[in-house]
Amino acid sequence: MGISPCRRGPVRLAVYMLAVQASIIAPTDTTGHPVESARAPGGGEVARAADAPPARAGGPPTALPIAHRHGLGYGGFGHGQAPARAPGTAGTGEERSVAQRAESVLENAARRARAAEPRGTRSARKTRRARANTRLAHAQAMLRLKRAGLRRTSSGRCANRWIRTCTSLENVREGSVRKVIRLKRRSGCPVTITGGTEVGHAPGRRSHGSGHKLDVALNPCLDRYITREFRPAGIRSDGAQLYQAPNGDVYARESDHWDILFR
Repeated sequence: MGISPCRRGPVRLAVYMLAVQASIIAPTDTTGHPVESARAPGGGEVARAADAPPARAGGPPTALPIAHRHGLGYGGFGHGQAPARAPGTAGTGEERSVAQRAESVLENAARRARAAEPRGTRSARKTRRARANTRLAHAQAMLRLKRAGLRRTSSGRCANRWIRTCTSLENVREGSVRKVIRLKRRSGCPVTITGGTEVGHAPGRRSHGSGHKLDVALNPCLDRYITREFRPAGIRSDGAQLYQAPNGDVYARESDHWDILFR
């Protein structure tokens, strides 16, 4: 049983009114979000999406952020996104890594510089100093001296280090032996050793006992060479006149010999 034509008009009107009423009660925006009413300054109502940021003046309504549409709020990070780092900043771990790389570069540069050091630098001087402090046995020292044309004398005619009247070269420094040989070659004078490392000499860090000093007999040729080539360096406490060589060696003229400190 159908509706008569005369009643279709009121029915359509009722259906239309119900649809309009429903749209006024719960309007939605284009994205499907419910729209709430906002009171306009003039007293009217303006419909806007709930929780949406207000539209910019003079422009279209601001679209909702993706994070907001996913229900994460304006400060959320969806789908594994990380917060953006401020430009020009680096995390603590990254800064440490940069510092370590810079330090490694400096260390490599210093290593290359040390490898390229020429002869005569600090490392070479250390090598020469270590060689000069090498200790020799009496027989080793005497072999070098005899080959260079030097002599040794002893009032006791012995080489025992623990007897005062002996002249011993036991435990003498290699540098002291090398320098006394150089003295003979440069002066062209005879050189005779009268005192070495035996007991009876004054003790000290640089003394006969430590292998830094040797006694050499006086002779006119050697006396002239030392006093002419080396500069006067004062008088020692026992009255001996001191002369110093350019390399720092000190020659003290005693009554019957030169007391030489080889540095």
